[in-house]
Amino acid sequence: GSPTFNDSFRSLKFGGRVVVVGNVDVNPVSLPLGNLILKGNSVAGSISSTKKSLRKALELSSGGKVSPVIGKIYSLEEIEEAYKAMKNRELFGRAFIRF
Repeated sequence: GSPTFNDSFRSLKFGGRVVVVGNVDVNPVSLPLGNLILKGNSVAGSISSTKKSLRKALELSSGGKVSPVIGKIYSLEEIEEAYKAMKNRELFGRAFIRF
């Protein structure tokens, strides 16, 4: 979402792409045009993911090529609290449920 977009975009290698999935945040983000043009970076968006893209994301993540931003770690018993925090946009990053 918006809080992590700039960090994500700045972390891209030459020719890299940020893919925003399922984020309907209406708050604007700044786009560093220098990186977009000079490094050939791009931004793509999708309302949801396909099985193929989810499989690729899992491969990248398990291979250590992608590191998620975890806002807070919750136990399974705290899942309702985690849901509320995500729904109310109280976390920077994602909720991680440990079970």
